[in-house]
Amino acid sequence: MIDRFPTGAAVDRFAECVTDQMDAHAAELVAARDAQRVQVEARGGTWRGDTGAIGLPEPDQVAASMLAAEFRVSPRAMRTNLSRTRHLVNFLPETHARALAGVLEP
Repeated sequence: MIDRFPTGAAVDRFAECVTDQMDAHAAELVAARDAQRVQVEARGGTWRGDTGAIGLPEPDQVAASMLAAEFRVSPRAMRTNLSRTRHLVNFLPETHARALAGVLEP
């Protein structure tokens, strides 16, 4: 399992990058919508657009879909693998530190 950790860390980092890019894209969409609203109101019109959230797929779903072909698994299986990988990457350093400190049970 340890030899697979770098791959897990890479998968986790890729998913983080996808999340960052999707957040930036959502911010761009909100800014464009707000700019359009300002233009409509500046011309004396009434803005009838929504001010709610922009509908985008979940970042983990997008990352899993992108990685599924690379790992030759279904997107659903990749999403499960991504979730497990994130859990491992997040808790492995803490578990290692506890083991070195002698706090963990055998």
